[in-house]
Amino acid sequence: MVRKFSARWDESAMHWWMPVPDERSAGIALRHLGKLGFRLEAGKAQAETEVPAGRINSGVFTQLADERASHEVPSVELYPYQIAGAEFLLKQRRALLTDQPGLGKTYQALAAVAASRALPALIVCPAGVRANWACEIETVMPWAAVSVFESRPSESLDGDLFVVSWEWLVQHRGALPVLNAVIADEAHYAKNLKSKRTKALLATVQRLAPSGMFVGLTGTPVVSGHVDLVPLLRACDAFLPFGGEAAFRARYCPEYEIETKVGQRQISVLRHRSLHGREMHQKLVASNVTLRRRKADVIEDLPAKQIGFRIMELPPGEAKSVLIEALKGEHSNGRVATGSDEGAGEARSRMPQEIGLISNLRRLTEVAKVPAAGEWAERWLAGRPDEKLVIFTHHREASVALGGHLDVQPLIGGVSDRKKQAVIRAFVENPGERVLVASYAAMGIGVNLQVATGILFLEQPWTPAACEQAEDRCHRIGQRSIVDVTYLIAKDTIDEPVWRLLDRKAQIVKRATDAEPQQLVNRQGEVTGQQVLAAVMSWVTERSEQAIAA
Repeated sequence: MVRKFSARWDESAMHWWMPVPDERSAGIALRHLGKLGFRLEAGKAQAETEVPAGRINSGVFTQLADERASHEVPSVELYPYQIAGAEFLLKQRRALLTDQPGLGKTYQALAAVAASRALPALIVCPAGVRANWACEIETVMPWAAVSVFESRPSESLDGDLFVVSWEWLVQHRGALPVLNAVIADEAHYAKNLKSKRTKALLATVQRLAPSGMFVGLTGTPVVSGHVDLVPLLRACDAFLPFGGEAAFRARYCPEYEIETKVGQRQISVLRHRSLHGREMHQKLVASNVTLRRRKADVIEDLPAKQIGFRIMELPPGEAKSVLIEALKGEHSNGRVATGSDEGAGEARSRMPQEIGLISNLRRLTEVAKVPAAGEWAERWLAGRPDEKLVIFTHHREASVALGGHLDVQPLIGGVSDRKKQAVIRAFVENPGERVLVASYAAMGIGVNLQVATGILFLEQPWTPAACEQAEDRCHRIGQRSIVDVTYLIAKDTIDEPVWRLLDRKAQIVKRATDAEPQQLVNRQGEVTGQQVLAAVMSWVTERSEQAIAA
């Protein structure tokens, strides 16, 4: 503990001096000292306010290159708000940078690590963006020894920065040396304390050097509810302003039980509410736990997104045909319940079957929308001859069909990284390549597509976070035009209940992260995955009965 806070013993005064950067750090120090039996006496506590927190300028990477006697000089310079973000991370040591996607969180984190000389450092990120991180590091820190790992290293690790996936961290974190910094990209991946990757991240942070730095990067810190923040606040050791972890949980994400119908049975499910979102956000900001800037706050020349939902009708009878085909498919697989009286355990066991039915129904619906989506895209491109369009899909069958309709190579699972990069490069650099069809699962993060001014979603992702991640592939630094985002919703299909429910969940997420007053459709302040499942199955049951009756 003494080493962590750089304490020094003053023998003449018979007390310890501990320079700390702010009130939160002082509170953490006192809390830990209290556990060791220390106590404060009246009149004995003094504050030493001058702390060498470090200053960062736009040429921080060049300065460090000079120190390393590197002949490769980085060309990247930081924007003023990025300098402020890097200084925030440098001062706080453990914090969350939750800027909206597209504001350059990668550079800010690397600048803080570089300015504090916190090497070796670990970057844990989704597997699909490891190469992107290595490329960014090479751009700003060309002198650094960078290792990207896909499997367990055969020898001891040595170098400046290690880039690994979340899955690698789960399996091989024991191979890591003592680290001076951990950067968690897409930190909201660690939102469940029971998950293996959350446990792996917290264990890795626990092993940081005494003065080590932890930086959590995410544009969507709250994916579904306030409880998502608990693991990240634990990594930052940031519960003190809230009175401790238990107090935080009790006020902002208390547990409760709900009675829900699964099949023919009512069962109790444990969930967490999301309460007092604006108050929580204000405390997080006031206590310097998190820093969040929106594009509108920091980049005046970056226009806002224009988001719309286009309601379309399938050809007569096709919506009914899609539903019947999905039901037949699930019956043939033995997935649809017979309606017999079943116990709670049997009811729970049917949940994967219902999820399978919903997934199949969404797949068939997306495929059915392909002709309309192709026509819509052709009209959009014809009306904007100098602009480019990105179409996000989900299921392979729909992706291939739409790619064939528009005569382009769809970017989906199974496409090699080399081919993927070639298609993206052609789209970005060639004026004649005006449309890109890609799975949002494959392209939602780590890809810059700001040459496009239009986005079409053939299927709406399940979470608001996934929507925003995909949208911000185009709406980010370098974008000079308004970005039109369109979600294609098929009338009288499963699109409608999913759209309504996800719009309610988006309101909760926005209130917790941006602290703006919103008119919530659900006044209880919670939309759970269980409620989504129950509501969609209710819709399926009602429409199935109508189809059978007809």
